[in-house]
Amino acid sequence: MDRGDQLMDHMMKFDELTMEMATLGDEINEEDMLVILLGSLPVDFEPIIRILENMPGMNLMSAKEILRREWVRMQSRESSEVALKATRGRIPKKKYQQRAQNTGEAFSGKCFKCGQRGHRKSECRTRIEQNHLSRQSGEDDHAFMAVSYVEKNNWLLDSGVTSHMCCQKSDFQSLRNLDAPVKISIADG
Repeated sequence: MDRGDQLMDHMMKFDELTMEMATLGDEINEEDMLVILLGSLPVDFEPIIRILENMPGMNLMSAKEILRREWVRMQSRESSEVALKATRGRIPKKKYQQRAQNTGEAFSGKCFKCGQRGHRKSECRTRIEQNHLSRQSGEDDHAFMAVSYVEKNNWLLDSGVTSHMCCQKSDFQSLRNLDAPVKISIADG
């Protein structure tokens, strides 16, 4: 799978290939299919691949669902990163404006700025004078940027499937208080 490919498209191609092989009589067992699928993923999935490889009793269907959820999480992280670039300069005129100017005919419409006939808003003397005065008044140029980070409810997955952690009490059906504090260790420190 190339980095730019969509995970769902990749999984569909994978399923199509395995079905084609099965119809040709060359069936692959589920464990081998899981190894092939995990080996075909890009480096971005390396941490989740390691977790899936070490989970006892992992099957192909569960692995696909976990990969899909991880891919959705990665996509939401990428979409929340925002970049803004502010530049100043002339915007090229549109083709239809250039054609109208090249005909040699005078504009007979009404200006949207001052209401007089014979010129466009872009050619309006009132607008040009106001812009010139505002530039001389010492106003500074400003660029603003807003970034939004969406915090999702994330689960920490214990590869031994002995415990689960969540920051929302409402996600559990039943809870009990611990008698003593529990030390929590995670893979990356």
